[in-house]
Amino acid sequence: MNRLSVIVVFALLAISAVSAGLTNTLRQRCRDDSGSGSFENSGGSYDAFGYGSPQFNQSAFGYGQLPFKRAMPSRSGKVLPAMFDARRHWSQCKSIGMVMDQGCCSASHALVPTAVMSDRMCIHSNGTMMKMFSALEPLLCCKECAMNPMDKCTGGSPTAVWKYWKEVGIVSGGPSANSKGCLPYPYQSNCLKQTCPNQCVPGSRMTMKTDRTKGVEVYRLNPSVQDIKMEIFERGPVETTIRVHLGLTMYKGGICREQMGPYLGNQSIKLIGWGMQEGVEYWLAVNSWGEMWGERGLLKLLAGQDHLGVESNVHAGMPMISRKSMDY
Repeated sequence: MNRLSVIVVFALLAISAVSAGLTNTLRQRCRDDSGSGSFENSGGSYDAFGYGSPQFNQSAFGYGQLPFKRAMPSRSGKVLPAMFDARRHWSQCKSIGMVMDQGCCSASHALVPTAVMSDRMCIHSNGTMMKMFSALEPLLCCKECAMNPMDKCTGGSPTAVWKYWKEVGIVSGGPSANSKGCLPYPYQSNCLKQTCPNQCVPGSRMTMKTDRTKGVEVYRLNPSVQDIKMEIFERGPVETTIRVHLGLTMYKGGICREQMGPYLGNQSIKLIGWGMQEGVEYWLAVNSWGEMWGERGLLKLLAGQDHLGVESNVHAGMPMISRKSMDY
């Protein structure tokens, strides 16, 4: 073996050792509060979550901001509980706990706002309107929503998706198994076709024109734990965008309170409640990386310290409840 080969081998060994050391550190630091080390990846290697691929939203939070809306005092007069889970509070709305899988497309900026819209349509119609809003339409048809119009799977702006809902409206969708939706989100291992569709999927019983529903109000919440909790408690789940570091891809359970490893990009998540574990307050969130990740697709994130930006970029809106908003 010549001198150059020896140098290359030692360099590769050094890189491997550093990588292994970082991974071990992440597994030690990113563990649940029981000390079980359960942040080890539950869905295969972290490459499955897109490190080095368009899985993570590389865009800024921008595209303009929505107007701030301070949460109103509780209409029910109730004091906020120490723990809250929107899935139980509005048990008739099964969409609240639904975990989407964005596949190889960085589509959380579209999947999460439309999931919140679906939840709130159900909540504010007292469970009579189960419309699942399409994430595919804003992903493929909203020019302002995409960071790169030439490759719409490289991320985008949830703010623009909220604006699109209010100004244009969005058709029905949901997961690919939802055969009743106009434009369901087609999870697949290969990135989806990126042409804006001009009609609903074959077999659908509606048209895009008649199926479209708008929001009446879209807004951004003050970065206040109390305001965010009150909004969820009174109106339903909200959307927020967090920074993703390598450690988060290894998450399996417990409260995520570290910021370990390299920064990978941004990810929108849905906040559906909060709680307390061993004296540590957390947000309960639904991600869009499938049920093999985290706690069957859910995440507990440190609350009260704007961890990963969770409290700085919270958005929500109110649906237009009308007769045409039928049961899907």
